Amino acid sequence: MIHVEYSQVMVVCISVLVLESVEFCLKKVTTFLQGLFGGKRYRRVMEIKDKIRELEKEKNEYHSVDQFPKIAKIERKIIQLELEDKEISLSYYITFGIPILLPIIYKALTYCIYISLIITYRHTPILSSEHLLSLPQIILLSLALPTGIEGGIGCVYVILTARMIFSHLLKRVVIRKHRKTE
Repeated sequence: MIHVEYSQVMVVCISVLVLESVEFCLKKVTTFLQGLFGGKRYRRVMEIKDKIRELEKEKNEYHSVDQFPKIAKIERKIIQLELEDKEISLSYYITFGIPILLPIIYKALTYCIYISLIITYRHTPILSSEHLLSLPQIILLSLALPTGIEGGIGCVYVILTARMIFSHLLKRVVIRKHRKTE
């Protein structure tokens, strides 16, 4: 006979579904933001760096003291371009810092929630069955984490399984929508 703690299963599955859905949407949003803001700034930074290199080459061509005004004019242009490069680079890194840091922070919060679920349901197995006792000891212990009760399936296994199932389903849904739009 199989004993199921339905309330625990629902809490774990719903929390995993919500967290995986938000993570999936977060990936799409950050990709969109990077494409929206990054392309023009990146090209502008590369143009400025190319201009600076060209001006440096031009400046190195002049060696005589008589051409000092030309050298000073080129140096002023280089300084102006370097300042513009720093401003654009800073805004570029700030723009990309948010999409890069946001998923990292979200992952950390997600794992904190998973750890809190594991700690909350550590004393009772979510699923238990007498049929599981015929499995090898190492499998029984891994399924029973963190409860340690033989014949039980703990919260860790349910979270891992639910994450795999929900992430697979979300990918399938997006693939189907993508195929319908083509």
